[in-house]
Formats: sequence, structure tokens, C-alpha cells
Amino acid sequence: MADRVVVAGSGAVQLMIISSKYQEIRSRLAEMVVGNTVFYGETGYCGVRQDSLLCVISGRELNRIQRAILDIDPEAFITISSVKEVKGRGFSFDAGLAKRIRREKQKIHC
Repeated sequence: MADRVVVAGSGAVQLMIISSKYQEIRSRLAEMVVGNTVFYGETGYCGVRQDSLLCVISGRELNRIQRAILDIDPEAFITISSVKEVKGRGFSFDAGLAKRIRREKQKIHC
């Protein structure tokens, strides 16, 4: 018996993106009105500096954002995790605010 049901497009998703092109990806996410946090780090095996990005998005945005990341870096290492609960600054927009911001940005670029 299953102990949970996954409904496509619902809930929050956490992405950890590891890429040498993290700055380009970070800029693209900002254009898409997707908040993100940079973690400065290094690889475990070789000790080479490797920064990564963390973002939490709605499940509905996953395909669009994943495509944007892979368009910039097809070899990006991305972990995708289901998030049970999200609280705090930046994620809980007033209803529809993120969509309005995206529409305004699209008008400027057209």
C-alpha cells in the first residue's frame, strides 16, 4: 500500500544546481523571477572550487526552469527534491504577484 500520493504540479520542489556556469544560470533564474541562493564550495574529490545554486519553486515551474538551466549548461548536475513545507521571505508572494512581475518583464522585452 502506498503511503503518499504525488499530484503533478503541486507542492514545492527544491533544486540544487551544480554547474561551472552558475553565474549565467543565476542571471537567467533572476530574469524568470526565481529566487536563488549561491553556496560557495569545492568538490570533494579534487578540492576544486565549485559553486552551486539552491532554489525552491512550485512543482508547476519545474519543467520550465529545468529547461532553462539545461539550455545554458547541458551538463549541469541538478538534484530535485520534494519539499514538505516552505516559509520565509521570497517564496510566499501575494497571490499572483510573481505572475504579474513576469508579465511586466515580458512586455519590456517584446
